[in-house]
Amino acid sequence: MFRLTRHSSNPILKPRPDLAWESEGVFNPGITQLGDEIIMLYRAVGERKAYISHIGLATSTDGVHFTRFAKGPGKSTMSDADPIDDMAPTPALITSPSDSPRPNLKDLLVAVLPTPVIGPSSIIDKWATEDCRITKMGDDFYITYVAVPERVMDHDKGIERVLPLETSTALLRTRDFTSFEHLGIISPAHSDNKDIVLFPKKIMCNYDGKGPRERYMMMHRPNRWSKEWFTGQYAKAVDVPLPPGMTPETLPTLPSIWIAESDDLINWTNHRLLLSPSHAADAKIGPGLPPIQTPDGWLIIYHHVDLEENNKTHTSTFRYSARAALLDLNDPSKIIGKLPYDILEPKMPYETERGTHIVFPTGGYVADGILHVYYGASDFNVCLATGSLDELLDELKKEGLGGKTHHETA
Repeated sequence: MFRLTRHSSNPILKPRPDLAWESEGVFNPGITQLGDEIIMLYRAVGERKAYISHIGLATSTDGVHFTRFAKGPGKSTMSDADPIDDMAPTPALITSPSDSPRPNLKDLLVAVLPTPVIGPSSIIDKWATEDCRITKMGDDFYITYVAVPERVMDHDKGIERVLPLETSTALLRTRDFTSFEHLGIISPAHSDNKDIVLFPKKIMCNYDGKGPRERYMMMHRPNRWSKEWFTGQYAKAVDVPLPPGMTPETLPTLPSIWIAESDDLINWTNHRLLLSPSHAADAKIGPGLPPIQTPDGWLIIYHHVDLEENNKTHTSTFRYSARAALLDLNDPSKIIGKLPYDILEPKMPYETERGTHIVFPTGGYVADGILHVYYGASDFNVCLATGSLDELLDELKKEGLGGKTHHETA
């Protein structure tokens, strides 16, 4: 049985109480490598009245100790471990030629204090930007994020709505993580779609009669492409287009992982069911890390959600955990192997804070044969877990699946 091992320094990133935009939580990080640095784009929440999310940037040379990014002439000198009272501007920010005006305190604070690099900016993400995933292709880094157009909460409580909140996934492109090109919404219309992850290279496809050609591929989790949605109270109020050949009766019971193809990263076709849950306590599953190419196939780390019953209070809560599967290199719609158990589940105090039970994997990489998985813990902290890539691949190949296109024991 394979299990990830938590890093002894967890949580590796915690909310900064002196930063109004992240004081209530930092979690669900997108991760990539840029030169000798590990880049982290983390989700940050600063209040619970409306629960508005921004995206912060932090960098590291060892993947454990991260320094937040600050706009201005230089970066913040504070790491997450530094006491707030010891924060000071870098010498470069306070030293100036004698004939230059001395900067005032406000200017220094703006230059030194970390600030979001991505945040609500248009009608599509007016109330939140959430849960980045980062994929490198060529010299460009592509970032998917959840765009929330309506207010999420009202004074720490859910909002009564005529129609349910609908989210989309948008795409950004960057080379330096300080300037971003908005490419627009990439999720299917009215699918209430989260957790889009892109494959890091084009893959040969031949499904539409146009001949074999390389196309981009993604995995996604359309909440409304399920029987659960079409048998619910809002189904008749919202027109939800389905992929060609699909009907409400042929959909999976619960929100599942789908795979799709594109020629331009914007318009996606050939949506196929990849993996779906079916246990009695299951609630949904969704992509976690962008797929990692290995000699044995595409490794995917995804989140699995089930309902955990509390016999004392007679209530149930969602429990988020991490699981793994292996897809065929040439045809990722085929599963080579899948582990029928969690490789990381919420057990530590920082994963079960404030009544939650959340391990939510969103970023990672492989270095020297070790898989690094970064995850949001309790919607409050960023954590790291690691494990041997070879051991995980051996376990996946041993478990097997027989090449099925989806498996009803997620």
